[in-house]
Amino acid sequence: MSGLPYFVIAKRGFAGVEGNSWAKNKEDEIDALIELTSYRNGYWVLSIGVWFLLIQLLYVGSGGWYDILENSSPSFISHLLLLFFVLAEVTNFITQLYHYRKGI
Repeated sequence: MSGLPYFVIAKRGFAGVEGNSWAKNKEDEIDALIELTSYRNGYWVLSIGVWFLLIQLLYVGSGGWYDILENSSPSFISHLLLLFFVLAEVTNFITQLYHYRKGI
């Protein structure tokens, strides 16, 4: 029973030294909404790019009008995949920037 006040004092002391990290890292609902919206937009860009590459690989060499990419070597396809990853991240960032500036 006598150790409880010392524990409370020590806990308060560590909380004072550490600072109130809960208040610093507190997110509100608008931040979560903006984050979800930006991830959704980035996901759509990435999924459209991956589907484009998969369909292109399916139709490569068939000679039709849908054979869009002339050079479809594995290194070129991997570079395009990397490009779509980067475009998805840029879309994510631009969406967050737009919504924070707009103040949704």
